[in-house]
Amino acid sequence: MITEQLHATHHSISNFERDSLEYLIFNNQTHEFYRECSLSLQKIIELCNRLTRDGQYHVLAGLFTDIYASVLLFKGIHNSRGSKESIEFLGFWHESMASLVMAYCIITKDFFKIKRLYLLMSTSLKEDPQATQEARKLILSSLPDFEEALDSIEESILSVDDNKDFYSLSIEEQKAYFTNMAKNLGMDPDDPESEYGHIVEMGLKNYDPSSIMRNCESLFVHYRPGGIIAQSLRMHSTGGMHLLVCLKHGYAHGTGNLLSRLYDDSDGPSFGHSFKEQHCDKCSDCKPRPKEWRWSLKWYESAVEDNRDILSKYKF
Repeated sequence: MITEQLHATHHSISNFERDSLEYLIFNNQTHEFYRECSLSLQKIIELCNRLTRDGQYHVLAGLFTDIYASVLLFKGIHNSRGSKESIEFLGFWHESMASLVMAYCIITKDFFKIKRLYLLMSTSLKEDPQATQEARKLILSSLPDFEEALDSIEESILSVDDNKDFYSLSIEEQKAYFTNMAKNLGMDPDDPESEYGHIVEMGLKNYDPSSIMRNCESLFVHYRPGGIIAQSLRMHSTGGMHLLVCLKHGYAHGTGNLLSRLYDDSDGPSFGHSFKEQHCDKCSDCKPRPKEWRWSLKWYESAVEDNRDILSKYKF
């Protein structure tokens, strides 16, 4: 979370004049986040090195694949703020650890982590066409049948239009992107036998809460993703526990299941206990949003910031 806040404030600074108060505030905040991230990263590096020294490669593989994306995000900012020596050290450590973990996953035939780590490495392909070259050689030297899977992973990354950022994609295009990524990682939402695929399917169904939030301007769905699937896909609606909140009256219900059932289960097993039945049906303050209103990921992230004081009250 701190890494994401650092990324957001770092890139917000460029919107302000260097001699403005806003620039000073954001720059100071960015420096605080940068310092916190640096201290956390130092501890992570020490932990990874100790796990390597103690031969606890299984634990190391799980930890490193979980933190790979955050380290990559930090590296992008560190390159503009850190010293030359520290930049070189972090780059060398990150690449060396990635090679070690990939080698271990290949030896143990942990296909899920192989695909996940390769996908994470592939996110750098547009900036560095050689980003996956060594990992690809390493994988194919032991698992030649993996070539098609690796090609598919790279294609899913490279096929995203450079001139069209993710926010500008339609909801269906965004869902198609995550579906393709999940399938590449062996988590097929169309496979009824796949446990991970079922979690992805649930996330896709919960992806767009327009049908719920359109009923009232006070209704807000706050996503709180969690678990290995959410970490792998970086999809806001996967895993975890999500909240449906009335911003006006403070009511809140949570679910790890379908948001549609949480809101209105009048024809289901929770008849009489859904959010709508308990709080909305007799509410005199209900004010529907315009029929043409549509939820979007960009709108959502802005709305979370606008309502952070209210949303932060709900902890679990």
